[in-house]
Amino acid sequence: MKYSTLIIIIFALGGTLSNGSILTKSDIELKVGSNPVSILENTENGVISIFCAGVDANKNKIIDEGEEQPSWWKYNPNEGEPEKVMDFDRFFVEPFKPSFNIFNDNPTFYIPLAGKSENDNFTENGILKIIVIESDQISEIDSEVSNGETLHAGSYLGNTVSVLRKNGKDSIKIKNEKTNLLSSFEIDGDILSFETFAKDDYVYLAPLYSDGDSSQFDIIRIDEEGNYELIIEGQKTWSAANSSANYSSYNDKLFLLSENSEYATFYSYNEEQGAMKVRVSVSENGKDNYIAGISDDIQVRSKDTKDIFVTNLEYGDIKRVHEMHRAAFEVAYMKRVGDYFYCANAENNDWGYGKVAVYNITDKERRDSSLINQAFVEYNPVGLFDLGIHPRQATYTVSQGIDYNGNGVFEESDGDIPTTISTHSLGPSLEGGDIPHRFDFPLNIPLKSNMTRLDYTATDGRIYLPSGNFIYAFNTALREISDTLVTDMYVACVYGVLDYMVIGQRDLEEDKSYIRIIKEDQIDVKTEVGHNVLDCIIYQNESGFGVVSISEGTFGESDSKLNIIKLSTQGISDNTVLDIGSGAASIVANQDQTKAAIVMHGSHEVHILNLLTGEISTTIPTGTSGLGGPRDAVFYNNMLYVTTYSNRILVIDLTKGEQVGYLNVDGETEAIITENNFILVANSKYADKEPNNRLIAYNIDNITNVEITKTQQTIRVYPHPVVNDFNIVSDDISGQFDLVIFDGQGKVIATKSGHSSGAIALNIEELGLTNGIYTAIINGNRTVRFVVGK
Repeated sequence: MKYSTLIIIIFALGGTLSNGSILTKSDIELKVGSNPVSILENTENGVISIFCAGVDANKNKIIDEGEEQPSWWKYNPNEGEPEKVMDFDRFFVEPFKPSFNIFNDNPTFYIPLAGKSENDNFTENGILKIIVIESDQISEIDSEVSNGETLHAGSYLGNTVSVLRKNGKDSIKIKNEKTNLLSSFEIDGDILSFETFAKDDYVYLAPLYSDGDSSQFDIIRIDEEGNYELIIEGQKTWSAANSSANYSSYNDKLFLLSENSEYATFYSYNEEQGAMKVRVSVSENGKDNYIAGISDDIQVRSKDTKDIFVTNLEYGDIKRVHEMHRAAFEVAYMKRVGDYFYCANAENNDWGYGKVAVYNITDKERRDSSLINQAFVEYNPVGLFDLGIHPRQATYTVSQGIDYNGNGVFEESDGDIPTTISTHSLGPSLEGGDIPHRFDFPLNIPLKSNMTRLDYTATDGRIYLPSGNFIYAFNTALREISDTLVTDMYVACVYGVLDYMVIGQRDLEEDKSYIRIIKEDQIDVKTEVGHNVLDCIIYQNESGFGVVSISEGTFGESDSKLNIIKLSTQGISDNTVLDIGSGAASIVANQDQTKAAIVMHGSHEVHILNLLTGEISTTIPTGTSGLGGPRDAVFYNNMLYVTTYSNRILVIDLTKGEQVGYLNVDGETEAIITENNFILVANSKYADKEPNNRLIAYNIDNITNVEITKTQQTIRVYPHPVVNDFNIVSDDISGQFDLVIFDGQGKVIATKSGHSSGAIALNIEELGLTNGIYTAIINGNRTVRFVVGK
């Protein structure tokens, strides 16, 4: 992470990255009944229905004593916590795929309840429960299915579609509500699951079934008159014959997991060829639990590893993995509803265990031309160390891991991830080097250390890992902790240069800090430095050989110190102190050891220290604020690149002595290193403080030409929900605007043009809006969703 006079640590990598997150986790986690398996939206009022399968511990389809009944919960995103609507006296059909429609202005739910079967024959009839809500009154209609059960029922283009499993032939029935035309289509096998998708003026039915030897699906096209046509018959799948694996759809795409969840199959409908094009994707980092769509090009895959992958399943697309998120629980069901993405926990037989995490959605990636690659490592990467070999295999990455309860112990049952170190390469998708080496000790954060080698050409060496009063030396040749130094104080930083070790230490009892210098058995000296020492560099130039340390000082106070410590053959010869502001974060030297950049997180500036004269020559403001200050930096030619907690990397021209641009990065960035025309950055957290795990590579030739651009501001509606008068507000919609408002069906309801000073004043009566959910698009590129509810 540092340049040294004796060992210069440099780096190079290459590849592709989105600099804006598609998913952003909110603070909302919904607690509902056990095993949430389906989510529907009431398009009239935006209320979310969550259906929970309950607990059938012995899998006999009967609610026995001590088991949890299936339940229905409602959640209004604009009001508090979920509330239970009702319990059911039967378990749900599996897989459970209820539907929602508006009939005669009344919200209507179709809820299939399971029959009981023995030896593949139904011994108890299933029930289709139809629930109608009229003036907040609930009425129920139970439709019994003779010798079978309803897998799915719903309304599509004015047709009621029923999918029936029966003793004998399974079938799909299509009834047109206008003409009462009734059609029936028999399935040549046992129906396992069912999906639909829409394209142009048609709806396509996609039953998945088994013929005894393999699983396959048909594609049946229906129109608004109830006419149907078999477009594709018996398309074989990669799934096992009797698999009821997860089967989902988004627009004209189908997603099917193999029975053992080791690979995902992705189908897209080609109308010209009348065929479903197939792509097969092998799972990485654990088995797939579920796949859901966010847009035509972007899907989300949940894993049994608790990872959530935002991806593109088009096979061969080098950008197919966009980002990863770490869930607090294993996710087995996901659903997009408007601008939100809901992730529900996997099956768990603990009573009332159901959890649903909520993410905000950005449909599209935001790219910067300088971003050329990305890779994923363990979560919270905080240290990058160069191997000095081929660029695509060129880094050790140290990750802090996740300690959810903050007790300093990594407990797998809590979803914790321990400290790790691994080699890594940057490739077109999720690529790794070796299996991460996991440690049972936490890191001292921020990680301030280096990799020491025996000579310039060595690719192996020792990486120092400070933990409390311990310094662990990871031997990269042996791939293990080979040495442990126990100190008498907390270790804030540690650097090795040949046979020297320089340690920044804090005496927590005496509230003092020191720089300690060790040379094998010959030298062990220390000198006191500023309060709460944090980081240091070792330098050698024509002015001599020495150490420069920085100290944080007291939080909120302007008492950070810089100590310039001159060294002789016998140890310390001089110690000069400079005041440098507040909240020192890191210090880094340039390649020839004549300058150092002192990054100030608290006072939001970067000092340039002349290492020849020991004076600060320039102070450059970063333009950050609050807790979003700068963190680390790296020199390259006459430029300085600075990571921040403000969703950006700053570009500073040292010749001009000013910031000339920045790069947008979603979240917090820590370590940064360079070689040739590349920069590599550790993206440790998302903007919402959730753990991140990305390494990002930039092309410096593009970075140096970047100009400062205005960050897109949040767009919002208030008051919300809308009752009468309301405003659409954002700083970057000032000036001329063109507004288009769509209803929940995608129909244009209103348009408006005018001039805005940052707020567009509107009225629902003037726009002709009634109760429901609407989407507003401003100037063709800014979108906001809102609810009207009088």
